[in-house]
Amino acid sequence: MSNLTIPITEAQFQKQVTDAAELTGWWWMHVDRIEMNGYWRTPIIGTLGKGFPDLMLVNKRSGKIIFAELKAQRGVLREDQRLTMLKLGMGICYVWRPSDWAQIMDVLSNV
Repeated sequence: MSNLTIPITEAQFQKQVTDAAELTGWWWMHVDRIEMNGYWRTPIIGTLGKGFPDLMLVNKRSGKIIFAELKAQRGVLREDQRLTMLKLGMGICYVWRPSDWAQIMDVLSNV
């Protein structure tokens, strides 16, 4: 892995990942956040809501499910995100950054 900083926003990165997912045969779901009173909120209720990964992907052929938390190159994984990914341990969880593109394509291409 290179120490090269890739100037891309998390939203741009997410678009690249979801486009690649669709091209390689995956359905996907993104849990979006909204701003309320100056704070970002995820409108999900339940014990998995806080820290739920950015994407849930389901392979159209195999039914394989993966979860992906997307971060800008220097983004930091929050503790609630780490704990939720542990709770989702029966699924396959990744934390992906733009510099992980080769791994992302490998995962999406290999069912």
